[in-house]
Amino acid sequence: MISLVLFTVLALGTAVLVLVVASMRGGHDGDARMFAADVRAALRARFGRGATAPAATEPAPVDATLDELFASAEVDEAYLQLDDLAETITWARERANRVGRLGVDRGAALLHR
Repeated sequence: MISLVLFTVLALGTAVLVLVVASMRGGHDGDARMFAADVRAALRARFGRGATAPAATEPAPVDATLDELFASAEVDEAYLQLDDLAETITWARERANRVGRLGVDRGAALLHR
């Protein structure tokens, strides 16, 4: 149990150190105190006193029929070409027949070439 707590504290400490170093190397003027002040301000704004959730905006309705939606998503060339698929199936069938005639040992050697 002690090792779990030790590793957790070590991981959190490393994460904080990485954040501090990244903020200092990020090109902004400031130091570790400025980073801590920024973190406190962000936490205060998120969870702190007087924090209110931003109002959610209602998305604008879309006036389109399904036919218009499908027409706008139509592409000129299909992703899967039937000729390519037929060639691949023919090649695989020929390869399987060749391996079947040669036997399992020689066929495995041919497949790994």
